[in-house]
Amino acid sequence: MDKAKLSRQRYARMVLAMQERIMLSYYKAINAEIKRAGRTLAALYKEGVTDFNDVQIEHGEKMFKILSGLNKQAISLTKKMGFIEIKKVTFESNIEEQIYNTLLANMAITAQNIAQTTVASAMAVIAASMEQNVLATTVQTETVLNITTGRTRSTRSPKQTPFLYPNDIAANITKNINNSSLSRSMTIARTETHKATNTAQFMRAEQAANDSGLMVEVEWIATNDSRVRDAHQSADGQRVPMGQKFKVGGQMVRYPSAPECSAANSINCRCVLGYHVV
Repeated sequence: MDKAKLSRQRYARMVLAMQERIMLSYYKAINAEIKRAGRTLAALYKEGVTDFNDVQIEHGEKMFKILSGLNKQAISLTKKMGFIEIKKVTFESNIEEQIYNTLLANMAITAQNIAQTTVASAMAVIAASMEQNVLATTVQTETVLNITTGRTRSTRSPKQTPFLYPNDIAANITKNINNSSLSRSMTIARTETHKATNTAQFMRAEQAANDSGLMVEVEWIATNDSRVRDAHQSADGQRVPMGQKFKVGGQMVRYPSAPECSAANSINCRCVLGYHVV
């Protein structure tokens, strides 16, 4: 392995290690908030409430606060990191605010999407429970008719399709949301950390290049392990002038997890950028 490639991989590992620290700091808070929202939804359903709009708004607001903390930590930690071949750059104080404002719209949309998904999970449980209750009632009715008419054909026992009462459905809401909350939280934390750190690094490098007058190329660096997706492995090593876009998985994107990236290109992505003076 040549020295340049080894240097890029070490740099990528350093960036990913930093991202992992941020992710581990925030996934627990995200997980706890999803579970809290699930308990609230279940409690409301027990009381006969099925309009969850207020819960969704509150859940979104709390999630936004968590994501805001995650993004601020990502901005702060990336400030301490250098870039390949771009060193000793002094940044204007307002770059931190510019980075945060760039990430702000994404945070708001992501928080809303998380809240919508949590509420949708509860509504799916309720809908499935209503279908089960219709089936349970139908089976019970058929059984009575068979006894009354003396028919001998076998029918399913009502025990095979239990009727679900509000308390049962509420318990299933909590169970369903809890069962998926950990994996959801890890995915959210990892994806948002990756997006925040790559955005912060890209914006700082872009300013460094502009302020210094240097000609800079950016390089897509994939993790290249068993988990890397094919499109990102194919993109590994691509270099383009600062400001131009990479072609990744049929998309034109500025950097890994850039706002224009599709979900297929950004969720759980672990690629990073290298920066080179030419």
